[in-house]
Amino acid sequence: MCVECGNEVPRLIGGSCASCFATKTALLTAPQVLDVELCAHCDARLIGNSWHDPDEGVPLSWIREEATRQSVKVHEKVRHPIIAVEEKAQDEKHFHFTIRMEGDVDDVPVAASVNILTRMRRNVCDRCSKMFGGYYAAILQFRATDRDVRPEEITRAHKVVGDELDRLRANGNRDAFLTKSGAVPGGFDYYFGDIEGGRIISKEVARRLGATVVETAKLAGRKLGVDLYRVTFLVRIGLYSESDFALYRDGIVQVVSINKGRAVILDLHSRRKDRAEEEDLERLGGPEVLSEAILVSQDAANLQVLDPVSLKTVDLPRPEGYEVEAGATSIWVLRHEERLWLPAVIPASWRNILK
Repeated sequence: MCVECGNEVPRLIGGSCASCFATKTALLTAPQVLDVELCAHCDARLIGNSWHDPDEGVPLSWIREEATRQSVKVHEKVRHPIIAVEEKAQDEKHFHFTIRMEGDVDDVPVAASVNILTRMRRNVCDRCSKMFGGYYAAILQFRATDRDVRPEEITRAHKVVGDELDRLRANGNRDAFLTKSGAVPGGFDYYFGDIEGGRIISKEVARRLGATVVETAKLAGRKLGVDLYRVTFLVRIGLYSESDFALYRDGIVQVVSINKGRAVILDLHSRRKDRAEEEDLERLGGPEVLSEAILVSQDAANLQVLDPVSLKTVDLPRPEGYEVEAGATSIWVLRHEERLWLPAVIPASWRNILK
């Protein structure tokens, strides 16, 4: 028997029937005022003592509603609660929320509602504070062996760095950010906010571009009794990259691929492939050693061009499958020791260099 209304029921909750319990118990509780603290730069939200990034494209209205929902507590006796949220803006920083709940207590339908004033507060998160303060913990130094890094190689490295930063952030690493980057003599440098993130990115750049990684650490100071280090990752690509030209056994070859010091090469005279040790090749260069030659005429067997230096007419045997772009008035040739050679391939990445 319920001590409140005297009705006999199958079960009592603290001496009261479910209906009386719902009447006298706060089934829905919430703070009168809720402050939602967001980063002024990236919209990250402060939850407890930690900043959390919103999902990409999430509007502020969703962040406000989610924070308000999380602040509401439903009594443990209420089963199958359904929460409805209604927002009304007071101004751009203050929003009135009405929270309505429906559920049941021992199969007796119950309902409750509360009102919350949600205030949007702007601050600067720890990550943005570091970024705008120029903080970095790791450096990726992108270099080449005995030559400058090429623009197309830097472009490839840029893509790997950007993709890996996106992946690391998506996996919850908020310190995976790029503080700054820029060209340096012979290569390119990237400054990262996180050592482990810098290590992962450096290894991926090396893997994608066939490079090696050398890691060195330097003591940068102490904080709360803990040594702080800055780590440098030297990512060095080889002397040769795909499509480079080289001397090999008194002939001229073009590198098809190279891996761990062994190259697949193509002889520009015989047009046959071979394998060679990198140390047995004598590098001539990449796109920078090509010259533009005026195309005088062509047929199925030969191409007739003007030597770009002597301006003499030269007949070049047409390799099998060699095609000239329709309407072209010139072609690219390799000139070495007063002789002209037709490249086996001109990569698309060379086009901007050869303009």
